[in-house]
Amino acid sequence: MASQVITVALSQVLRLSFFFKEGIQEPSLAVAMALAFIVVLDATSLRKQVENHAKALNVLNSQISKTKLRERIAHTRIEVLAGLLTGVMAAWIVHSSYVAYS
Repeated sequence: MASQVITVALSQVLRLSFFFKEGIQEPSLAVAMALAFIVVLDATSLRKQVENHAKALNVLNSQISKTKLRERIAHTRIEVLAGLLTGVMAAWIVHSSYVAYS
């Protein structure tokens, strides 16, 4: 679970770092927001589809082989929310310490 939260958190740190440093008018913020959106989309819906496929393949393959595909791949909404909040807090702490020592 920790590595799942870290991925979302890092994308949020990147996005908010650009926001705090460059402001809303910079194109780099749009790129960082697009990356954060892709990471969150991957964490929720894309991996859920992979999970559904793994379950179906395990049912089809149960008579042929004893090895099964991992069925728990997608992140829960709480994990994604935890990653978002962790990223927001980390970016705020880094920005606050940067401003305080500048």
